[in-house]
Amino acid sequence: IVFDLPQLYTRPSAPLLLTILAAVRVTPVSWDPARARLYKPSTKGVQSRYASLASSPGLSKWLTSIVASSLKWIEDEDEKEKVWEEAGRRLAERCGRTAMPAVTREFRIPLAKGEGIDHVTITLHEPSLTADNLGFKTWGSAYLLAKRLSELKLPPGQRALELGSGTGLAGIACAAVMAAKVTLTDLPEIVPNLQRNVDINSPRLNMMGSGSMDVQVLDWTDPPIPSGEEDKYPLILAADPLYSAAHPGLLVGVLRLYVMKDEEARAVVEFPLREGFNKEREEFWSRMKEEGFVLVEGGVEEGYDDWGVGAKVRCWWGVYKWGERAL
Repeated sequence: IVFDLPQLYTRPSAPLLLTILAAVRVTPVSWDPARARLYKPSTKGVQSRYASLASSPGLSKWLTSIVASSLKWIEDEDEKEKVWEEAGRRLAERCGRTAMPAVTREFRIPLAKGEGIDHVTITLHEPSLTADNLGFKTWGSAYLLAKRLSELKLPPGQRALELGSGTGLAGIACAAVMAAKVTLTDLPEIVPNLQRNVDINSPRLNMMGSGSMDVQVLDWTDPPIPSGEEDKYPLILAADPLYSAAHPGLLVGVLRLYVMKDEEARAVVEFPLREGFNKEREEFWSRMKEEGFVLVEGGVEEGYDDWGVGAKVRCWWGVYKWGERAL
């Protein structure tokens, strides 16, 4: 059955309007390649009856008519305000990720085979995205890196550091998949939301008997100098760390400081092959070699993101260790 959008001249009730508006809500999903589209409608309970309206060609016009209407037949002012608010949100959601309000999204991360369960679900809160706070968004390369952790031949239970954690997907996945003691880091303005996501997922990881997490501020332009090897890390993660001309030098400098001088220590990096950032990528690869890092394994893979052609993105990943001369 196809349910038509109720025209406003029929004076639909506030409960009916709110039910439809809830049904046509779109939320970012976890970029699973098996999914046909980046966004999906909510289909909980009775709302599922109206989920097909999410793709209606006349939906945006209908939403606009609600926002522009006085809704004078709805006597309850609070209900009226709620209808306007929800209609405005549904319009914003259809204007792209940057126009969307805060969202919560879930990611399924595979666990190592033989663990009894095959995946862990990580829940992340993303505040409204602004141009000067890109760390509030979960990036496709972080999801790809998180999914790769179960495939890497890295010892479990060790200390790990995530650089530029953003919403924390890779670091939280590291604690879950590798039972690692992970320190997630970012700039001061990003850390409160990062801590929120750690708090959201900690109970689930505790029930699994996985690793632990803590959150700290780490500014790459002024990193604390480790007092000794015991303050360094045998594993460092960095997802999507290159999006300005200064980042290659800063990132390599932090890796030089914090990667433990041990033949088993590793740095795992993943970033998208964005147009216009070839120079930054080449500089990163060159600087890593100059500092004595050796690429153990790496490659290019395809994933999904909120931007890109068809929401697809190609990413390079690499696992580094110290070369013999650097040890």
